Amino acid sequence: MKDPASYNPSDPSTLSPPATLPTLSTSSHLHGTHISLIPLSTTHTASLYNTLNSPEHHQIFKYLPSGPYSSLSSFSNWIDTLLQSGDFMYSVIRSAPPPPSPSPSESEQESHSNSEFIPSSETEILGIACLSAPAPEHLRIEIGLILSPLLHHSTAGTEASYLLLSHCFDALGYRRVEWRCDDRNEASKRAAARLGFVKEGVFREHMVVKGWKRDTVVFGMLGREWVVVRGALGAWLGEENFDEAGRQKRRLVDLRAEMGRGDSLCV
Repeated sequence: MKDPASYNPSDPSTLSPPATLPTLSTSSHLHGTHISLIPLSTTHTASLYNTLNSPEHHQIFKYLPSGPYSSLSSFSNWIDTLLQSGDFMYSVIRSAPPPPSPSPSESEQESHSNSEFIPSSETEILGIACLSAPAPEHLRIEIGLILSPLLHHSTAGTEASYLLLSHCFDALGYRRVEWRCDDRNEASKRAAARLGFVKEGVFREHMVVKGWKRDTVVFGMLGREWVVVRGALGAWLGEENFDEAGRQKRRLVDLRAEMGRGDSLCV
């Protein structure tokens, strides 16, 4: 298969399957400026419990099939279940060492409040990332994120999504990446649109979750769209896009517009 990073949408041969099935050897460690993604293991259970399951963070589980958890033991059972999931590959989102200068953060001018995340000198576990439902013969895969509130509206949170997308498109060779969420989850839908995913439709009464008939909204991103999204995300994450107070100079949607797609991606 040709180098995925040199994807040319006008060349049909670049669509020849298969992509690479993610494994621990191909998806083990992804490193950014602010965070790293490393394989989930039971050694992360206590840290994740403190990060995700504290009473003030219980809203994280509002739209998930299970949780919040009343004890470390029940949370540990959930982590064991994740690790045994055959069609899913989970990583923890871990803070990277602090940069030499203050870490830029996003002033979320897209109807969000300002939120700052600067890694401490200690390694912190800040969430879970997931690759799921890989169909390498169809060049399709799904991503998911469970983020600590520390990562909401932050540069590091955006970087986590960028690392996952880059890995799927550029390293593994997928040409379609999906993002699915509960249709009531407005924050997740805004995040998908901000990143450049296209809303494609809603599976009505798709599943029963915690006694609710859940409608599942489906977002997708294609390889030809990733060419633009990758450039915009790279430019947005660059130090030059932030002022001395850590405020963004240009919004992600504006950078995409400059690179040729703009609001057409944020349906």
